[in-house]
Amino acid sequence: MVEQKTLADVEKMVAAGATPELVNIPLFYVSSVRVAPSPVNFNLVFSRIQAVNFTNGNERIHAGALVDVLGLDMSPQAAKDLALILKAVVDQHEKEWGPLETEFTRKVSEEAKAAASAPNKSRF
Repeated sequence: MVEQKTLADVEKMVAAGATPELVNIPLFYVSSVRVAPSPVNFNLVFSRIQAVNFTNGNERIHAGALVDVLGLDMSPQAAKDLALILKAVVDQHEKEWGPLETEFTRKVSEEAKAAASAPNKSRF
């Protein structure tokens, strides 16, 4: 098991002459994510826009296509942890750099405004 170190621990190790070794892990850029939850796991499919060339006889067409690059299955517990971690990171990013707006965030905001302005239908 790898022992977790604090930044202060790492700074002491480097000052004492330790040399870092980069970890070689695959890196994926994504611009879209789809989530398919089930009772026992959450399936996330990450995608990005990929340039595509189509050839039709002498005609060549350049286009972009959404291409799946990574599938990830995780437990609901790990998904909740990830959601909380990402929320904290995004909140800090927006605090430093300003609000992030996407088509999805605009849709959620519009739905929330519509729900707030809808008349309250009481049973009484």
